[in-house]
Amino acid sequence: MRCFLGIDVGAYRKAFEKIDVPLQESVQPVKNYHITLNFWPDLDERTRTQVSTRIVTFNHAPFDVQLDTIMAFPSVQAPELYALSTSDPHGLVALRSALQHHIGVKFSDHFRPHITLARKEKVTPGSCAEQVARITPLTITIDSVALFESRPEQGMNTYFSQVTYFS
Repeated sequence: MRCFLGIDVGAYRKAFEKIDVPLQESVQPVKNYHITLNFWPDLDERTRTQVSTRIVTFNHAPFDVQLDTIMAFPSVQAPELYALSTSDPHGLVALRSALQHHIGVKFSDHFRPHITLARKEKVTPGSCAEQVARITPLTITIDSVALFESRPEQGMNTYFSQVTYFS
Protein backbone atom coordinates (compact mmCIF):
# COMPACT_ATOMS: atom_id res chain seq x y z
CA MET A 1 0.00 0.00 0.00
CA ARG A 2 1.09 3.59 -0.63
CA CYS A 3 2.07 5.10 2.72
CA PHE A 4 4.06 7.99 4.06
CA LEU A 5 5.35 9.18 7.38
CA GLY A 6 4.43 12.82 7.77
CA ILE A 7 3.32 15.78 9.78
CA ASP A 8 -0.34 16.76 9.66
CA VAL A 9 -0.52 20.55 9.41
CA GLY A 10 -4.33 20.74 9.46
CA ALA A 11 -4.31 23.01 12.52
CA TYR A 12 -2.93 25.76 10.27
CA ARG A 13 -5.56 25.32 7.53
CA LYS A 14 -6.92 28.90 7.76
CA ALA A 15 -3.44 30.41 7.34
CA PHE A 16 -2.72 28.19 4.33
CA GLU A 17 -5.94 29.24 2.60
CA LYS A 18 -4.55 32.79 2.34
CA ILE A 19 -1.52 31.75 0.27
CA ASP A 20 -1.76 32.67 -3.41
CA VAL A 21 -0.71 29.70 -5.56
CA PRO A 22 0.49 30.33 -9.15
CA LEU A 23 -1.05 27.09 -10.55
CA GLN A 24 -4.70 27.84 -9.85
CA GLU A 25 -6.04 25.00 -12.03
CA SER A 26 -4.33 22.27 -10.03
CA VAL A 27 -4.33 23.46 -6.45
CA GLN A 28 -3.90 20.74 -3.85
CA PRO A 29 -6.86 20.59 -1.43
CA VAL A 30 -5.85 22.23 1.86
CA LYS A 31 -7.20 19.16 3.72
CA ASN A 32 -4.34 17.17 2.12
CA TYR A 33 -1.56 19.53 3.26
CA HIS A 34 1.19 17.77 5.17
CA ILE A 35 4.97 17.63 5.40
CA THR A 36 6.23 14.27 4.16
CA LEU A 37 9.15 12.81 6.08
CA ASN A 38 9.30 9.61 4.03
CA PHE A 39 7.23 8.03 1.26
CA TRP A 40 6.87 4.32 0.56
CA PRO A 41 5.21 3.65 -2.82
CA ASP A 42 4.51 0.02 -1.89
CA LEU A 43 4.78 -0.68 1.85
CA ASP A 44 4.22 -4.34 2.70
CA GLU A 45 2.04 -5.29 5.68
CA ARG A 46 4.95 -6.55 7.83
CA THR A 47 6.89 -3.29 7.43
CA ARG A 48 3.73 -1.20 7.95
CA THR A 49 3.16 -3.03 11.25
CA GLN A 50 6.77 -2.39 12.26
CA VAL A 51 6.45 1.34 11.49
CA SER A 52 3.08 1.56 13.28
CA THR A 53 4.38 -0.23 16.36
CA ARG A 54 7.57 1.78 16.69
CA ILE A 55 6.19 5.23 15.91
CA VAL A 56 4.11 5.24 19.10
CA THR A 57 7.25 4.78 21.22
CA PHE A 58 9.17 7.56 19.47
CA ASN A 59 10.04 10.53 21.68
CA HIS A 60 11.07 13.92 20.34
CA ALA A 61 10.62 17.38 21.81
CA PRO A 62 8.26 19.70 19.91
CA PHE A 63 9.94 22.42 17.85
CA ASP A 64 8.95 25.30 15.59
CA VAL A 65 9.52 25.57 11.84
CA GLN A 66 9.15 28.78 9.90
CA LEU A 67 7.59 28.31 6.45
CA ASP A 68 8.81 31.28 4.45
CA THR A 69 9.41 30.33 0.82
CA ILE A 70 7.40 29.17 -2.17
CA MET A 71 9.50 26.87 -4.32
CA ALA A 72 9.05 25.65 -7.90
CA PHE A 73 10.09 22.11 -8.81
CA PRO A 74 12.06 21.41 -10.97
CA SER A 75 12.46 25.03 -12.10
CA VAL A 76 10.72 28.39 -12.27
CA GLN A 77 10.83 28.20 -16.09
CA ALA A 78 9.04 24.81 -16.21
CA PRO A 79 7.20 24.33 -12.91
CA GLU A 80 5.57 20.99 -12.28
CA LEU A 81 4.91 21.60 -8.61
CA TYR A 82 4.70 24.58 -6.27
CA ALA A 83 5.50 24.02 -2.61
CA LEU A 84 5.68 25.91 0.64
CA SER A 85 9.09 25.38 2.17
CA THR A 86 11.48 26.57 4.84
CA SER A 87 14.81 28.29 4.46
CA ASP A 88 15.97 26.47 7.62
CA PRO A 89 15.15 22.72 7.32
CA HIS A 90 17.56 21.56 10.05
CA GLY A 91 14.87 20.66 12.62
CA LEU A 92 12.89 18.61 10.10
CA VAL A 93 16.02 16.89 8.80
CA ALA A 94 17.03 15.98 12.38
CA LEU A 95 13.50 14.70 13.12
CA ARG A 96 13.54 12.53 9.98
CA SER A 97 16.95 11.10 10.86
CA ALA A 98 15.88 10.30 14.43
CA LEU A 99 12.69 8.62 13.16
CA GLN A 100 14.60 6.49 10.66
CA HIS A 101 17.00 5.34 13.39
CA HIS A 102 14.16 4.62 15.86
CA ILE A 103 11.88 2.80 13.41
CA GLY A 104 14.67 0.79 11.79
CA VAL A 105 13.27 0.92 8.25
CA LYS A 106 15.20 2.36 5.30
CA PHE A 107 14.00 5.78 4.17
CA SER A 108 14.41 7.15 0.66
CA ASP A 109 17.55 9.14 -0.11
CA HIS A 110 15.70 12.22 -1.43
CA PHE A 111 14.24 14.62 1.10
CA ARG A 112 13.32 18.27 0.83
CA PRO A 113 10.84 19.37 3.51
CA HIS A 114 7.82 21.02 1.88
CA ILE A 115 4.05 21.24 1.68
CA THR A 116 2.73 20.69 -1.84
CA LEU A 117 0.46 23.59 -2.78
CA ALA A 118 -0.20 22.77 -6.44
CA ARG A 119 1.00 20.39 -9.11
CA LYS A 120 0.90 20.11 -12.86
CA GLU A 121 2.19 16.57 -13.20
CA LYS A 122 4.32 14.05 -11.37
CA VAL A 123 7.78 15.27 -10.37
CA THR A 124 10.77 12.95 -10.66
CA PRO A 125 12.82 12.26 -7.52
CA GLY A 126 15.90 14.38 -7.14
CA SER A 127 14.44 17.41 -8.93
CA CYS A 128 16.03 20.69 -8.04
CA ALA A 129 13.93 23.46 -6.60
CA GLU A 130 14.05 27.17 -7.22
CA GLN A 131 12.74 29.90 -4.96
CA VAL A 132 9.74 31.61 -6.51
CA ALA A 133 8.88 34.04 -3.75
CA ARG A 134 9.48 34.87 -0.15
CA ILE A 135 6.23 35.11 1.74
CA THR A 136 5.14 36.39 5.11
CA PRO A 137 6.60 33.70 7.36
CA LEU A 138 4.23 31.27 9.01
CA THR A 139 5.56 29.53 12.11
CA ILE A 140 4.17 26.09 12.85
CA THR A 141 4.86 23.81 15.80
CA ILE A 142 5.91 20.26 14.98
CA ASP A 143 4.53 18.16 17.83
CA SER A 144 3.26 15.01 16.13
CA VAL A 145 4.13 12.50 13.45
CA ALA A 146 1.67 10.21 11.68
CA LEU A 147 1.70 7.25 9.35
CA PHE A 148 -0.66 8.01 6.46
CA GLU A 149 -2.12 5.82 3.76
CA SER A 150 -2.59 7.40 0.33
CA ARG A 151 -5.67 6.20 -1.56
CA PRO A 152 -6.87 7.38 -4.96
CA GLU A 153 -10.43 8.73 -4.78
CA GLN A 154 -12.25 10.54 -7.58
CA GLY A 155 -9.12 11.22 -9.59
CA MET A 156 -6.91 12.46 -6.73
CA ASN A 157 -5.13 11.03 -3.73
CA THR A 158 -6.77 11.30 -0.33
CA TYR A 159 -4.72 10.77 2.81
CA PHE A 160 -5.84 8.77 5.84
CA SER A 161 -3.93 8.85 9.10
CA GLN A 162 -3.27 5.32 10.35
CA VAL A 163 -1.23 5.85 13.51
CA THR A 164 -0.36 9.13 15.21
CA TYR A 165 2.28 9.82 17.82
CA PHE A 166 1.91 12.94 19.97
CA SER A 167 4.89 14.16 21.94
